Amino acid sequence: MGKSIPEDIGIVDFDGITLGEIIHPELTTMSQPIYDIGLLAARMLIKRIENKSLDKAFYEMPIKLTKRQTTR
Repeated sequence: MGKSIPEDIGIVDFDGITLGEIIHPELTTMSQPIYDIGLLAARMLIKRIENKSLDKAFYEMPIKLTKRQTTR
């Protein structure tokens, strides 16, 4: 299509995968705490299996923007 990255179009991924660091241009990403999300999900699941109430239904986890070569 004749577009250049990041001059004409910016690309941001939301996951923070390692692949974004080794491709060219390096991919700007929003990293999320995958281990912490899994740990929280497992604890919630165990509570539900044990018929215990959950502390809350909505959790907000921190994310981090890692700027690389696919954005200005």
